[in-house]
Amino acid sequence: MTVHDRKGPDQISPEDRMEAAGYTILPTRWGVEIEGLEPSDATEALRLLRAARRLQSERGSTTAANLIEVMAEADLDLTPPAAIEQARKQADRRRRLLASPVYTNETLGELLGHSQPSTTRTWVSRKKAERRLFTVKIGNQVIIPAFQLNAEGKPRAELAPILDALLGAGVDGWTLWTWLVVGTPLLSGGVPVDLMSTEPTRVRRAAQRFASRHRPAA
Repeated sequence: MTVHDRKGPDQISPEDRMEAAGYTILPTRWGVEIEGLEPSDATEALRLLRAARRLQSERGSTTAANLIEVMAEADLDLTPPAAIEQARKQADRRRRLLASPVYTNETLGELLGHSQPSTTRTWVSRKKAERRLFTVKIGNQVIIPAFQLNAEGKPRAELAPILDALLGAGVDGWTLWTWLVVGTPLLSGGVPVDLMSTEPTRVRRAAQRFASRHRPAA
């Protein structure tokens, strides 16, 4: 087939598109039969077609907002299953993180011997600005993962270069917390906080490599 014989996008028939997608349309005396299409997919496709035609007739255009509204009325699932599964895994991961030792401004203030909550908030803000500490926020509450502090409540010195690399690249909050306490391929499955005292150079390099993937392009 020569270049001139090839069909352009506007010349490809709906039947050709269906065949390319793995479906075969077979005419029957009652209508058509589509091989390769699951009954559940056919039902959803018909709902979507009915919703789209209704929208076209009532509004004359298919804007995104209107299409979503009509799809919802047609009882179509607007959230892909993969997105739901990803959200579930993320929620499970956050629950596990929150089950580990953490401080709030109040409990950390007690450990540091601060008499006023404002003193603790100022202290935390200063350490964050110095990239010696990170926090996460749940609603209106600030959470400080405890592993980054020693028994006296002071930032661990060995963590400083790692936080500097990650926070400097914009890696913060839940992403930062997860990377520090979960095994990473950059350390052959090792956990950064478990290795930062015994293999500081290796962990720092792994943090720099991870940070480089998240640093915004100039």
